[in-house]
Amino acid sequence: MNSNTKKHPFRLIIVLLSLFFSIIDWTERPTTSAYEILFGFIHIGLLLIALWFPRISFVELIFMESVACSLPVLNGPSRFWGIYCTIGLTAYETGISITTVLGIFVFLGIQCYQIARWNNGEIDIISITVFLMYAAATVIVGYGFHWWKTTNEQHLQNYQSKEYELQHSFSLQNSDNAIMLHDSVAQCLTSIRLIAQRQSNDPQNDAWEKIDKIARKGLEATRDIIDTMIQDNNENGIPIESSEWWLAVKRLTDECDYILHQHGFTGTTEIINGGFTVQQQVTVKNIDILHEVLRELCSNIIKHAPKYSEFQSSIALQKSQTEIVMSNSMSTIPDKERSGRGLESRRRKLNLIGGEIDHEVDGDTWIVYARIPLTMVSPDKAATESMEDNEHEKYSPRKRGKTRSVECQREQMARKEHKAQK
Repeated sequence: MNSNTKKHPFRLIIVLLSLFFSIIDWTERPTTSAYEILFGFIHIGLLLIALWFPRISFVELIFMESVACSLPVLNGPSRFWGIYCTIGLTAYETGISITTVLGIFVFLGIQCYQIARWNNGEIDIISITVFLMYAAATVIVGYGFHWWKTTNEQHLQNYQSKEYELQHSFSLQNSDNAIMLHDSVAQCLTSIRLIAQRQSNDPQNDAWEKIDKIARKGLEATRDIIDTMIQDNNENGIPIESSEWWLAVKRLTDECDYILHQHGFTGTTEIINGGFTVQQQVTVKNIDILHEVLRELCSNIIKHAPKYSEFQSSIALQKSQTEIVMSNSMSTIPDKERSGRGLESRRRKLNLIGGEIDHEVDGDTWIVYARIPLTMVSPDKAATESMEDNEHEKYSPRKRGKTRSVECQREQMARKEHKAQK
């Protein structure tokens, strides 16, 4: 009586009741022949088997009663309880199914044959009626417990589904709040540092150095809070980093960073979970499109950025789309000036699938922003998630990763300018 009986306590209850009433019948009408004693022990064994395998016990009882028809074994009432037990358990397992109905008629036919055999060809209508009444009662009880079990399991599934949706909604809201915090407070602190670093070259302005230190500490604390808020969510103990989409993106970003490092550039690509879940499955087409976009952006940096300069790159994996932000310094060498033809070609291709790619110039910083829609395995689910993402966009900037790249680039430029002035 292991976890299987704990999961289905009805089995244990009905089997124990059947054994109890069978023993009472055996004490009132003791068996005399060896065949009856043998079938009695087989009956007990089949009842115990019904605790774990009720359908197998159901079939074996039919076989046992069929064999009893050809042997000098009385149709003892003690064996009826085993028949009622297996009928009730079958109704509990399958409901009012064809298996249950056929089992009742098979047992009824066997009982009619045995009764007629021991009554010189006459059928006792009262015995048949009693058998049908008991069989109907066990079916009703078994189906009642079957309905109760199914209803409870359905309620549990609905509760778990709603709880997961609520937790996931809180997670998305938390991610949006983290991004808003980054794009507001962190940006302001970076601007304060930039101003302070430009003014700190004056020996009489010691206060600016203190402002710079305080702003730097505040910026570091803000980033720690942001990293905590947007940390990857675990679902069923499975980290998001183990999903196929995350691993594919990680492989492509590592490849892109390696190519840029081989050409003398410094920097790394950061992957951010913006609401993507482990259950979501994307197609190979998404991986191919992301590969093409990253290859185009890497090619732009190699062709148009000053060698040995630093690039900033981030990829946000959201529920229905992937956002890419990449920034680097612009080259002032004439033969490395940009033409824009590669991005324009990529823009037209992304527009065909509902994506976009755009760029802007901030001083000598070149910033590229790309959005790639995801094609889910379930289109209906993807459409629903896309509507949810659009609802979240009302509370967060559209180009979420852009500010972070610009902020890092400006901070780096301010440090270089400060060192040059000293």
